[in-house]
Amino acid sequence: MKPVIFSEKKYQNSNIGWHRDGQNVKYFKNNIIKDKKKSKYYYTLSFSYTFDLSQDTTYFAYSLPYTYSDLNKFLKNLENNIPNNVQFKRRQLCSTLGQNQLEYLTITSKKNQDENINDKNINDENEKKGVVFMARQHPGETTGSFMIEGVIEFLISENEIASNLRENYVFKIVPMINIDGVIHGNNRCSLSGSDLNRKWGNPDKNLHPEIYYTKQMIHSLNVSHPIQLIIDFHGHSRKQNAFFYGNNDSFKPEITKIFPYICSQIENQNNIINFNDSKFKSDLNFKETARMCLFNELKIPNVFTLEASFYGYYSKQQQQNNDFWQKDYNLIGQNVCKALFCMGQINDYNLNYVDALKQLNKEQQIDLSGSESDPSGDELSEKDIKKALNSKQWWQRSQKY
Repeated sequence: MKPVIFSEKKYQNSNIGWHRDGQNVKYFKNNIIKDKKKSKYYYTLSFSYTFDLSQDTTYFAYSLPYTYSDLNKFLKNLENNIPNNVQFKRRQLCSTLGQNQLEYLTITSKKNQDENINDKNINDENEKKGVVFMARQHPGETTGSFMIEGVIEFLISENEIASNLRENYVFKIVPMINIDGVIHGNNRCSLSGSDLNRKWGNPDKNLHPEIYYTKQMIHSLNVSHPIQLIIDFHGHSRKQNAFFYGNNDSFKPEITKIFPYICSQIENQNNIINFNDSKFKSDLNFKETARMCLFNELKIPNVFTLEASFYGYYSKQQQQNNDFWQKDYNLIGQNVCKALFCMGQINDYNLNYVDALKQLNKEQQIDLSGSESDPSGDELSEKDIKKALNSKQWWQRSQKY
């Protein structure tokens, strides 16, 4: 993995934006003591770079930058291009310690005044289910912003799947939870010095307003529109690919694995989302995270952390490692939406998808036991999935788009 670099002159002369460069990249333990009692040391990153243009300004970063200004620019552009049939609301959730405004988005279908109230095909507003997406609890994990951009752009599009999702769900999206941390250049903490993703159990209204009010919004949504899916987008510094962290349902261990499995099988993603890298474990060390707290409080199976590597992914088709770029992260967000559509289709056909996954497990020996065992490297074909789910219709419909 190399640093990402931006040269002002290369951008002006050749339209070359952020790219990976540098030679002799090394990361090693140095002699500076971090914690004497635990014998912990700091680490050093070193690399070489040749400045080949004079009078140039060059920037170096660990990952593709995504600032608070980038988010506001993105949302402003969206607001000017919302299709007429899309309900898109941008609302303030709370003020942060730094007196910045934490916002959330609502995306769903617009009510049609001309609808026939006797038309049973029209999904009543009150029958819609709820979905929650959020990102940037850890401000340094810019990957989450690019993934959630892909989610938002897809949901407001005129794609037929997106239209179906808007008709059936109310989406609440908090695209940048730790605004203060992003603005001030923190990697993990808020202005209170807190890791916000360890404060979900009992957030302090004054110290952790971002979590306190986000939890209120989620519980309120669950009353009016029972929540079917929650995803917290993050970045991972040590593993390749994108993958899920889910919870363990001791009575039905397969049920928390359905959605991640469907995500891993969506076409045209080159194995970016890897089911075999995913883990489903209720570890007490993570009991204060959004994933575990909301799973325990809402009593729903589909509460996940979705991690995407800062580095890249291994392509089985190409038999090589590829760097992640913005378009790849965007694609992950799009495929999350398509997987939600597929899961809804399974439900519509009254299929027992828990039995379906058990059947897939039986036929392909997929590891479903948790996070500690060695997963199978076998990939399931589309044919196998159709057979196990006993319905070609939902899968074929999803592949059109």
